[in-house]
Amino acid sequence: MTNEQIGALLEAFANYYWSLPVSYVTGKIMEWHPEVSSQQIEEVMKMCDHDVFWHHCCIEMIEDAPELVVEHLVAIDYEDLKRFIAARPDGPYCDCDEETLLRYDTRIYDFPEAKAIMDWGKSELGIDDGLAKQLVSDCVFEQPNALCEKRSWVEIILQAEKFGQIHFQTIEQIKQFRELGTKLYHVLPNPVLKGFKPSQVENPPTLLDDIPEREEDIPDARAAVAELRATFNKYMKKMSNIEKAGGQTRSSLKANKKKKKKKKK
Repeated sequence: MTNEQIGALLEAFANYYWSLPVSYVTGKIMEWHPEVSSQQIEEVMKMCDHDVFWHHCCIEMIEDAPELVVEHLVAIDYEDLKRFIAARPDGPYCDCDEETLLRYDTRIYDFPEAKAIMDWGKSELGIDDGLAKQLVSDCVFEQPNALCEKRSWVEIILQAEKFGQIHFQTIEQIKQFRELGTKLYHVLPNPVLKGFKPSQVENPPTLLDDIPEREEDIPDARAAVAELRATFNKYMKKMSNIEKAGGQTRSSLKANKKKKKKKKK
């Protein structure tokens, strides 16, 4: 197995589960590919210039058991990651095969519930195929976030309205979208549930049901976009400063971690 294939698989793990122990990932890869060593996987993590692996290095400073973490959970700070870890239930991770992991990002659009959202978006909102897929990916992305933040997922999506390209005009449209999105929620693997579908879990967490009561309460997308851009620019500046500093390598991070442990003793 090449380093490029290992890198693609590591990224697939992060995209599917959002955050999970590095030891679990390493064990699964070595189970599927006995010729691969833990040292090779470790080297790939060091070499890959990808946010997923950079954040894996950083997480060692605050966790005794490092996790492979998808970029958006630590984009601004670690609060989102902390909420995510706290929301995960006890128990095992859903056992997922290699092919499913690698195909998951494209396969989500094949679910009948996802196709129903896309068809509805094109017929009801008049959007094209690309934006119809965006409606699906927003459900996939924002519903787990809503569980962690204890917020309405519909509210989160409305606050951006696809960066001004999609506009929900009526409360009835929002209700229809909520109904279709909730059906998708129940059949998709959920990272908050460690990869299990809500339909596979006893007493699964329910999505908050909160939508505007009047048409005039539907958020203005342009105002929300300005706020999102400001946050994004702040994040990019932070990343640029980190890249310039450059000195916080994997070894220095481990040294910091050892110092913290000595202080605790």
